[in-house]
Amino acid sequence: MRHEVTIICDDIRQETGKKISLMGVYDDALVVKELPARLLKICIFQRWAESDLKASETVRLNIVGNAIVAPINLECGMEPEHFDAAATKAQILVALAPFDIVRAGEIEFITYLHSSNEPAHRHRIEVRRDPDLQL
Repeated sequence: MRHEVTIICDDIRQETGKKISLMGVYDDALVVKELPARLLKICIFQRWAESDLKASETVRLNIVGNAIVAPINLECGMEPEHFDAAATKAQILVALAPFDIVRAGEIEFITYLHSSNEPAHRHRIEVRRDPDLQL
């Protein structure tokens, strides 16, 4: 499988017509007014090309970094109603609520596919404090 994109955002909505809306997309940094901070929700969207995932497989996502209290380890299975064996692309959508940030630093989202212990993709985002941030 080939990674196409990872996007970190505030919310993901599945719309009619199989559209996906991403709300509050973070660019290179997650900026908060005060630290520590609690986000109501944080979402991860990934798209993969040349998908060879099977219906029985799980995807692991580890979230690590010095900006969070402790690593988060998730294992996500396929939803049968959304699985298409003929599909050539795969989308991974994960929501975490709430999401606590304890200090400025970095968060890394590490994706593992096919029960491998080798990461298929690593996505890093900086965490910064901006006391002048207008909410």
